[in-house]
Amino acid sequence: MTDVNLKWYFRRPVLLLIFLSFGPLVLPLVWLHPQFSRKTKVVLSALVLVLSYFAAVMTMRFVSGLQDEFRRLTQ
Repeated sequence: MTDVNLKWYFRRPVLLLIFLSFGPLVLPLVWLHPQFSRKTKVVLSALVLVLSYFAAVMTMRFVSGLQDEFRRLTQ
């Protein structure tokens, strides 16, 4: 089965777009993907989870910095 024969939601650019938009919500599509081996699924899952963790940490730091700046400006 080539990439052309895959349903649109299993194509790699779509998976990348879903990951960039919704993070770990792409994991069910990774695990249902008919062409990925178990090893590929495990590696992709670990990568998605690690990147999502770092994105969450960076978002929390950014929000905390904004809150501190807002407090400083309103005093």
